[in-house]
Amino acid sequence: PFSKTGGLADVAGSLPSALEALGTEVLTFSPLHRSVRRFSPRRLPFRFRIPLGSSSLEGGVACSGPHHFIEQDSLFDREGLYGTSRGDFADNASRFVFFCRGVLEVLRKGEAPDVIHVHDWPGGLIPVYLQTLYAELYPRVRTVFTVHNLAYQGLFPADAMALTGLPPGLFHWRGLEFYGRLNFLKAGLVYADAVTTVSPTYAREIQTEAGGCGLHGVLRGRGEGVCGILNGVDGSEWDPARDPHLAAGYTPGALAGKAACKAALQRRCGLPVRSGVPLAGLVGRLAEQKGIALFLQAAGALVSEGLQIAVLGSGEERFQEALRCLEARHPGRISVL
Repeated sequence: PFSKTGGLADVAGSLPSALEALGTEVLTFSPLHRSVRRFSPRRLPFRFRIPLGSSSLEGGVACSGPHHFIEQDSLFDREGLYGTSRGDFADNASRFVFFCRGVLEVLRKGEAPDVIHVHDWPGGLIPVYLQTLYAELYPRVRTVFTVHNLAYQGLFPADAMALTGLPPGLFHWRGLEFYGRLNFLKAGLVYADAVTTVSPTYAREIQTEAGGCGLHGVLRGRGEGVCGILNGVDGSEWDPARDPHLAAGYTPGALAGKAACKAALQRRCGLPVRSGVPLAGLVGRLAEQKGIALFLQAAGALVSEGLQIAVLGSGEERFQEALRCLEARHPGRISVL
């Protein structure tokens, strides 16, 4: 992939292909992160300048087929996408104001799209811009805003509103304001023409006080405008019979290759190769929301029952350190990558 931290990238990578198969023309936009450079995207000659409060920055665009990348090295040429294990980048508000407006500037050079599909808080300002600063340029464009993870909202101090260039009057409780702060994700929820989530269950969950992360009232206010669409899987990519990265292929009717894959994983993780020992895998972002604290509490009891556990992930430094300590306490049982 060009850049990836989780399920959003899986959808952004596979959904365009599925839409194209139905006869839809699709362009994708993401920042030109450092990880994208290894693909050597083609730089286009078009340049644009985005105001950021009292200053401005120039940017450009590169492409690889239908995939477009907003370029601004001081903002996006970094090791991480949103931050490091020590926390988010301090200038994320500037970074994604620039990205949102950069997308709309690039689209000015061609035919206006029918629909812009925005994912999560990094693109949350696009629906707002389309109804304000860019309304005359794109009078017929409609927007869909998909919530992949409501817990990550793009929250910034109130004075970040000046970076957006939007009318200050939009900073109120029915607009972009959230308990005194600027909320990019709320912006998308309020201003998009339609809101979707990754499953019908999640659509219901985020409209409850327990699961709404403070935005359940906003979501309820949209009524039937919030639709849960179950994430799909790209069968051409996630096929163990043809996956070149596996030690051996397998199918539901021929599972011998799965044992070879397990043995290869045990060797890769430095665990004893034992066919009769259950091997459990945990792959995910190391964050409180993902239940890592629960796993840390339960891991000792799990390995005492005979399990081997392989953990792959990155995230908060405190969880990374706790997992390293757990691995040291249970050599040959727990492997942390």
